[in-house]
Amino acid sequence: MAVQRGKLIDLGAERLADALLELAQTSGEAENLAERLVATPADSLRRFKTKLASLKRGRRSIDWRGARNFARELEGLLEDLRAGVPDPEAGLNLVVSFYEADEAVFESCDDSSGTLGDLFRSPARDLFAEYAAACPDKERLMERLTALYAGDGYGVRGYLLEAADRFLDQERLQALARAFLKRAEKETPDSYQASHWLVGAKILARAARDASLFETACRAANPELIGTACEEIAAMHLEAGDATTALAWLDRAPPASVYGDNDRQRLRLKICAKLGRHDDVMKAAWSLFRAHRSRDSLAALLEVIGNEQRDAVIAAEATRILDAATLSHADAAFLVDMGRLDEAEEYLQKRAAALNGDLYTLLLPLAKAMEEHGRPLTASLIYRALIDSVLRKAQSKYYPHAVRYLKKLAALAPTVADWRGFSPQAEYEAGLRQEHGRKSAFWSRYSP
Repeated sequence: MAVQRGKLIDLGAERLADALLELAQTSGEAENLAERLVATPADSLRRFKTKLASLKRGRRSIDWRGARNFARELEGLLEDLRAGVPDPEAGLNLVVSFYEADEAVFESCDDSSGTLGDLFRSPARDLFAEYAAACPDKERLMERLTALYAGDGYGVRGYLLEAADRFLDQERLQALARAFLKRAEKETPDSYQASHWLVGAKILARAARDASLFETACRAANPELIGTACEEIAAMHLEAGDATTALAWLDRAPPASVYGDNDRQRLRLKICAKLGRHDDVMKAAWSLFRAHRSRDSLAALLEVIGNEQRDAVIAAEATRILDAATLSHADAAFLVDMGRLDEAEEYLQKRAAALNGDLYTLLLPLAKAMEEHGRPLTASLIYRALIDSVLRKAQSKYYPHAVRYLKKLAALAPTVADWRGFSPQAEYEAGLRQEHGRKSAFWSRYSP
């Protein structure tokens, strides 16, 4: 990148200007960039106000494919604001106006990808915090923050609370959290409005590093402290520097689900490490690793037991995985990732009947890995599971995937030297036609 930058500099300003203007004729982003580069602060402010007014009129309709470009356009709008308004009070007013346009933004665009949410989560929030930190009237700022959060119909204004410690001191954060708690008390119990204010109070208490206030907010939201409430309070005490109280709260937590227990073990590991309880750290690290074996969880374990144990751990875990009675797609992926391909192949073939094609995000990487490493039979068994899943659902929009997998099988079949008791490809395809022969929308797409 540095070399390329140097070469571009050598081209000279005139050639680069001509190139940018030429690109601007066909690219809205390039046109906006060109305008931004030459704009005066007054120009930037005018552009921001004009585009914001257009946005609030809400006459656009953008599908999910255009969401990314729309988000970049809005981010450019924020850059116009930053460039055009150095005064913090005036800048804050305009960022508030931007947040108040959230309804127009989300109603005009399909944000299935979350791109627009990310815009409010980071660039918009950061600009708000930048201006807010320079505003002298903090009491007025707290009022505006409260009003914004009160109208948070799209769940993006709460991100401002997460950044509140950048522009409010601890005392004001605590006062605002208590004010939110009082607002919650005035709402109907268990209503969305009450829950909304209690969530805000928890965010502010966390920003203030006030574990006691956070606990109060948790109890207000969940008097019986069921679910993950105890873990949340424990984590808050740990953030506040009190690992002893954190551990006491974690030990009070009710039994968790399998997935919840992973989160709990991660928290226990952090707490015990802070307390210097090495044996408990070891226990938690092993528990986490065996709950979900992966490259990352192995790295976390080795940080505790020593990297010199890596080969021994992998070998021992490969044996444990092969001895397990049930199939874990994650364990199969772990074996592949660790280069234990013989064990992975044995593991998958013995449990082929349990392969769940609905878990295509897990199975596809396994199939590709087996294929790339010269394991055509195992790859074929995985592709068959994927095909069976698609055809079982009988949704034609997914048929192109199944057709692609079936073509894969046809290509792999000649390289399978021994079917090891599994149906050869011709037999499998014949059975497929017998069971799903009426799915003409599928077979019309397939030609071997």
